[in-house]
Amino acid sequence: MAEIGTVVGLLGAFGLIVGSIAMGGSFGAFIDVPSILITVGGGLMATLASNPLPDFVRGLKAAVKAFNPPVKDPEEIIQVMVEIATRARKEGILALEADIDKYYAIDPYLGIAMRMLIDGVELDTIKLVMDNMYTVLDEYLETEVRVWEHATDYFPAFGMIGTLIGLVQMLNNLNDPSAIGPGMAVALLTTLYGAVLANVFAGPIAKKLKIFKNKDLRNKEIIYTGVQFIAKGENPKVIEQILRSYLEDTILNAKPE
Repeated sequence: MAEIGTVVGLLGAFGLIVGSIAMGGSFGAFIDVPSILITVGGGLMATLASNPLPDFVRGLKAAVKAFNPPVKDPEEIIQVMVEIATRARKEGILALEADIDKYYAIDPYLGIAMRMLIDGVELDTIKLVMDNMYTVLDEYLETEVRVWEHATDYFPAFGMIGTLIGLVQMLNNLNDPSAIGPGMAVALLTTLYGAVLANVFAGPIAKKLKIFKNKDLRNKEIIYTGVQFIAKGENPKVIEQILRSYLEDTILNAKPE
């Protein structure tokens, strides 16, 4: 499902900046190609230098997740786990074999766990495998976040570098007073570009990816807990109550019985 907040937030922020520029003067005064190159290009190259190439490429592609996160509703995951628990208790674990493809489609993490459970793998071994997969996924998703966090740091830094370069060039031409004002304006543009890129784009993308990473990992924890209790033959209603403890609504909307 599309994340409307990301779209509205980014468009709103850029819109306010563009509107302020339009109210105060010409757009042309805010466009300088060398400043764009050093800020955008320099920031991206420094980010690349800070990350292995595959991680850098994957991180850039991950920006799409901020607009269309591939994270399922935890309510849906809980419902699936309760259905599995109910069927396993009525028909036995082996009856789940017929739906193994469905489990993989819902979440590969769930599919792998159910495959082991159906094959009679010991619970301790299942827990070990699931722990390892959780750790790998955590590191994988954190890499995507890290790329954008690095970009958030480097864009303003290269904006400042561009400003310093412009100031040096301006000071070398002090014999022409008429060039000081335009030269100062161009020098400051790189700082503006860096601030905008960091605070209106890279920073929000990094924070949104972090949020969705945590949501995805919470779903994995729900699956992890559910599989353990299914393996123990726990009552489906008890399993549902345990899994719902992962949801904010369980706490925020709790009422005395």
